[in-house]
Amino acid sequence: MVSTPVEEAWAAWHGELDAWRDAGHTATLWWRDDDAVQPSEALERLLAVHEGAAAPLCLAVVPRQAGRALAGRLATSKSGGSHICVVPHGYGHINHAPPLKKKAEFGDHRPIEVMTGEIAAGWETIRTTFSGQAIPVFVPPWNRMAPQLSSHLAACGIVGLSALGSHQWVPDVTGTTVRDVHVDIIDWRKGRRFVGEAAVLQAMIGHLRERRAAGIATSEPTGLLTHHLVHGEAIWDFLTRLFATAHQSARWLSAREVFNLKS
Repeated sequence: MVSTPVEEAWAAWHGELDAWRDAGHTATLWWRDDDAVQPSEALERLLAVHEGAAAPLCLAVVPRQAGRALAGRLATSKSGGSHICVVPHGYGHINHAPPLKKKAEFGDHRPIEVMTGEIAAGWETIRTTFSGQAIPVFVPPWNRMAPQLSSHLAACGIVGLSALGSHQWVPDVTGTTVRDVHVDIIDWRKGRRFVGEAAVLQAMIGHLRERRAAGIATSEPTGLLTHHLVHGEAIWDFLTRLFATAHQSARWLSAREVFNLKS
């Protein structure tokens, strides 16, 4: 029987994790989902996957659009909310870039004092609304942020920063821990479609292999990025299988662990 590319990708995934085991290391991973604003059918699917596999979830919430309804739903998660961390995802998720420029809410298009004011206000909203689930990690919309903002994050109450690894930020920011995600499961340029199981697994394997080969097994964990509001059935099926596929040398970290924060 001829194997399919998807089956080969899953075999390669297990093979990479076996290689970590043989090297005496644990492959650390983490999961961030962006754009949460309120309870929805899509959120219920997300929580079902999270609860079913007890996979720690970092939920990036848009402060200006979120409210008590979302906080109440997260607090009643079957995980008790203990495995869900909530972080500010920008402020209003509004594009302020000029026409024909890449979208950005916190690019270099507005005064620093205006943007830092929004970052601080957004964190305060998340902190007070989501209480013990909130952690001070800033996730800029569209994974873009003006480099000059980095040195102002600590003054806004922010201690962590996360975007998409391929966007190449400033890696060393005083007072701020940078931990990116590395694999986005959505192809935004092709109608917000799922990139496919094989593509996601291959990208994750690639990042894990680079870490293992470089001898940096304990450094930045491999991050998976999802967007529950645009998921189709194929994505939900993939995530269910991914998180349900346990391996002795793979561990999904909570965002508190990723950013070295106390419980």
